[in-house]
Amino acid sequence: MPFLSPRPVAPFSNSLPLGSGRSLGAFVDPGRPGFNEMHLSFTDAAGREMSAQEATVVATSQDGSGKQLNVRRFGPGHFVADATLPGGVWQFTIRSTAAGSPALTTAFVRRIGP
Repeated sequence: MPFLSPRPVAPFSNSLPLGSGRSLGAFVDPGRPGFNEMHLSFTDAAGREMSAQEATVVATSQDGSGKQLNVRRFGPGHFVADATLPGGVWQFTIRSTAAGSPALTTAFVRRIGP
């Protein structure tokens, strides 16, 4: 996936469309250099939590170097990824799978730090 244009993403307000009315709520907390947690919440077309089997997250810096983040399940459609990141603009690519559904992939860009 090509690197997207940088645009800040405010915690608790980012909703990424996944098609067929489904969406992914994603935010990075605290959004400063150092340790961060990325929360991922999958919802169906009716706005209910959507059960996801797994999720993977790759963080890619502007220089193109990427790293896969450690992701843990927090609930049926809620995952948390741990990321220790230096300041700068990062693209986060999320891939998820759910029973009876093809894999879903989306991405967003977030500035870490001021």
